[in-house]
Amino acid sequence: MALEAKKIVSAGAESLGIADRVRRLRVIAPLAVLFYCLIVRGGVLDGWAGFYYAFQRMLAELLLSLYLIEQDLERKCGIRIADFGFQKATEKE
Repeated sequence: MALEAKKIVSAGAESLGIADRVRRLRVIAPLAVLFYCLIVRGGVLDGWAGFYYAFQRMLAELLLSLYLIEQDLERKCGIRIADFGFQKATEKE
């Protein structure tokens, strides 16, 4: 996911496809994927399997959006999320 986020951030908008352009819209992308999977692709008609797949895709897009937001914070504000309270188990002891 981090590699995909770097690709989306570093590439120019004109070189990206429509899916990657939507992914640049960090808040809209997970909801757009859910709508696309359920309505456009007909996942609603597949029952629970369609819902399960649609929510998996939405979760993946949400994770990608979080990586993109993290890179934005690091680039614009100099804030690294990894520096806030996350320690390895060996460091706690």
